Amino acid sequence: MRDARPGGIPQDKLRKAFVCMDWGCSAPTVAYLCLPDPEGAPKGSIWLLDEFYVAASTAGGQRDWTRGTYLSNAEQAVGIIEWLSRWNLRPGTTKVVADDAVFNATGSDRGSTAGDFKAAGCPLVRAGKMNQREANGLALVRTMLQAAWRRRNVQGKFQTAVQEMMEINGLIEDIEIKEKELKEKQNTTAL
Repeated sequence: MRDARPGGIPQDKLRKAFVCMDWGCSAPTVAYLCLPDPEGAPKGSIWLLDEFYVAASTAGGQRDWTRGTYLSNAEQAVGIIEWLSRWNLRPGTTKVVADDAVFNATGSDRGSTAGDFKAAGCPLVRAGKMNQREANGLALVRTMLQAAWRRRNVQGKFQTAVQEMMEINGLIEDIEIKEKELKEKQNTTAL
């Protein structure tokens, strides 16, 4: 583990950096500055260098991870631009990858959330999650989580997430079995 701060990583190394973002309005927005294949780390590693949140606060001043702040898309885009500028980076040169849903038509003046971000100077790149069938994607996530589960140096919170994903996977398998049984029953009834 390494503590990385703005200015602590040479700019030529930061050329590979990208941002992954999960947008929210009534729910929190979160973005991570990611550096793939950093020097001295195993191939395929990604360092999370910094994080950006737009989340409401509780009465006690802590972040409320269940609520957003209802900032406009333009205000959130400006926040990301300012955040990246601390690292001497800017959207457009540094990819800001977002969930495919932000590219859906929303009825906004610019057609979509992504259009609003682009108009504010923060173009987004489609994550492309919808290019792969959901079942294949879930199988890939399940395999990756199972591999992570086997490692002993995984933090407790991540282990909890793995357990939850395993439970979800079990539910998905149960649904597939029930769908198959229902189809067989329908075929028998139709005869």
